[in-house]
Amino acid sequence: MSEVYRAHVSGREVVSGAAPTPTNGVTQGETPPARVSLDAGVTYTYTVGENSEARREDRSGSLNVADLKPTKPGILATARSASGRPLDVSELTPKAIVTLPDGSQTMLQVAERNGLVTRGPNGEYREVEQTDAPQEDAEADKPQPFTDQQAERLLDGSVRAIPAQMQDNIVHRVLTGKLDERTIHDTAAASNMQPGELVQRLTALNTAFTAQAEAAAGRAGVVDFNAWSAWARENCLPELQEAMRQHVYVRSTKGYAKLFDRYLRSTSPSAEEIESATGLKVQRGARGVELITINGVQMTVSEAARQGLL
Repeated sequence: MSEVYRAHVSGREVVSGAAPTPTNGVTQGETPPARVSLDAGVTYTYTVGENSEARREDRSGSLNVADLKPTKPGILATARSASGRPLDVSELTPKAIVTLPDGSQTMLQVAERNGLVTRGPNGEYREVEQTDAPQEDAEADKPQPFTDQQAERLLDGSVRAIPAQMQDNIVHRVLTGKLDERTIHDTAAASNMQPGELVQRLTALNTAFTAQAEAAAGRAGVVDFNAWSAWARENCLPELQEAMRQHVYVRSTKGYAKLFDRYLRSTSPSAEEIESATGLKVQRGARGVELITINGVQMTVSEAARQGLL
């Protein structure tokens, strides 16, 4: 079925696209007309979503609602919990994760701080006009669930159990290695858990997130995940912690990509070491990039290292 979107012309609903698919042979409801008649000299109000425009028609005729630009889903329509569960507008909290027009993701409170959404008089979140986000970027930033469904259920249950106002603190302490007994005791009590149960949950979730990061490292060409982790903690700890936070809150390993690349570049063998060990000649290309030819294929030294060819 083609895309269907609705609009109103002076209060009369019109629809573009295919009619609703019949259910058990019976169409649910009456399909509004795709065209509406217009009279000369009359001012009509065109409303699509939250956008409205008044326009005086100079001549009689008809309008196909397809000529009106449909409103794309806004930021609030992308809201979900930290575990990836879609959220209704009534469930929105400052910690909800939303996708921005550029395809990046952040917490709702950050989007509000940057003026991308607003609050109504009763504290409800509202959309502001946005430019369209590239579809490719939005698709690339979809949440990455765990392959282990038990771990996914454990994360969702933990997010529901632990009070929202305590989640930031405990995530920060786990990521920075500063989780202490007082935090465990207070969080467990507020979550109706025993401290031991909370520790077991956090340990299992840490294992699941680590396994996901390790899989991403392997796809990037990092052979020794532990060596990369030690290097990142020693050389770029703030960037690593930010990537880890993005992994937890946004459910994406995308933040690690630059760190994987920097590690491979910094640990690639020197030209002298390569030539001595392999007998292959290393050449220097444009902008000083080191190139090597392996099995008739020329590539950068860092790419060869990423593929495990050196």
